[in-house]
Amino acid sequence: MVVDKSPLGGNHHALEQFVLLAKSARGAGCTELIKQALEAPGVYVFGELLDMPNIQELAESPTDKKYLDALELFAFGTYKDYLTNKALLPELSAPQRKKLQHLTIVTLATKSLELIQILAVNMTSLFYN
Repeated sequence: MVVDKSPLGGNHHALEQFVLLAKSARGAGCTELIKQALEAPGVYVFGELLDMPNIQELAESPTDKKYLDALELFAFGTYKDYLTNKALLPELSAPQRKKLQHLTIVTLATKSLELIQILAVNMTSLFYN
């Protein structure tokens, strides 16, 4: 039995399938691949897909760039970023919105934990120095 220990149950094999498909995809094929990856259960990490030259080529097309931007949003942004830039991005399906909301919660929790750790160190130095 294999236990998935990656964040949010992310599955490297699920992402790997999209990376392999991206090697031969172009234009509309890449945009469809991005849509599927953003909706796929178990795919929560998108850096490898973003690094693919075929995916990066979408930046050169005004109609396809929004899908590259959506992929970057899922990799580095939050749901608030989506709402702020909604007019520049493709419409998200319900599963895609839910996934972005989950990723946002993880991002906020991570930032909160980092802040708590910084505060703990600072408070300790106040009382013991």
